[in-house]
Amino acid sequence: MERGQEDEAEELYRSALRIRRAVLGPRHPLTLSVTNNLAFLYRRQARWDEAEPLLREALEGYAEALGPDHPNTLVVRSNLGEMQHERGRVAEAERTHAATIEGFARALPEGHWLHGLALMRHGVCLRDLQRHAEAEAELLGAHALLVEALGRENLRSRRCAEELVDLYEAWEKAEPGQGHGEGAERWRREDGR
Repeated sequence: MERGQEDEAEELYRSALRIRRAVLGPRHPLTLSVTNNLAFLYRRQARWDEAEPLLREALEGYAEALGPDHPNTLVVRSNLGEMQHERGRVAEAERTHAATIEGFARALPEGHWLHGLALMRHGVCLRDLQRHAEAEAELLGAHALLVEALGRENLRSRRCAEELVDLYEAWEKAEPGQGHGEGAERWRREDGR
C-alpha cells in the first residue's frame, strides 16, 4: 500500500470508527473490527503509540462481547503480541503469544492454520530470546501445521520456513560448530532460497 493509499485508508477507518461507535457502541464486534483494522494500519506505519491503545481496546471489547477464547479476541491478542515484538518488548510478546496459543488450542479445531500462525509468532519470540531449542519445537510444529492446513506454497508456510532458516543461523552463531548451520541449509532448500 502506498503512502497516499494509507492516508486514504486511515481517513476511511477513522470515519467508520466514529460512525460505528455512535451507532453500534464501542464494544460492538463490528466496531471492534474497525478498531483492530485501524490499529493494524498504524502498526504498518510504526505508529505504535497510536496502535497499542486501539489494540487493547479491541482486545478488551472482544473479550467482553465474545469471550476471551473467541477467535476474534485471540487474533487481536496475537496482533498485540506482534506489535510488542516490533517495539522490542520481546519477553512481553512471548507471554502474549503463549496465551494466544493456549486460547487457540481451546477455541479452534485441531490443525487450524491460526494455531500454526500463533506457534510461528511464538517461536520467533523464543528465537529472539535465544531460547533456541524451544523456538525450534514451536517453528517445526508451526510449519507442519501450516503446510497441512494451507499448503507448502502458501505465504505463511513459506514465511515459517524462512523463520526456521533464521533460527538455525542464529543458533549456529550462538553455538558454533554444533551443526545448526546444516539446519539452515536444509530449510533453505525446503524454502527454495
